[in-house]
Amino acid sequence: MIVNLKKSANSSEKPMVFVELILKASNQETAIEFKDRNIEIQDIVARTLEDYDYDTLRERQGLVDLRKDVARNINPILNHGIVIDVLYKTFIIKP
Repeated sequence: MIVNLKKSANSSEKPMVFVELILKASNQETAIEFKDRNIEIQDIVARTLEDYDYDTLRERQGLVDLRKDVARNINPILNHGIVIDVLYKTFIIKP
């Protein structure tokens, strides 16, 4: 997914990020729920990313925080289990 980020001191007027995430499920039912609710989960991830600015995501701690925030924002909507980890498949950031 491609998402606009908040502008920061070291970014252009319209910083963006391209990200592909892998969500690790706590059980098989949760994995099925990920597939069934894919659009809703994508929206949650996009809204979470929009809260970040370019400078934050350039730092290692920003990427760690993003993983935690994605899991924390998805878990409340799940009926079966939880997100136990968020992994980056692709992460490209444009200032």
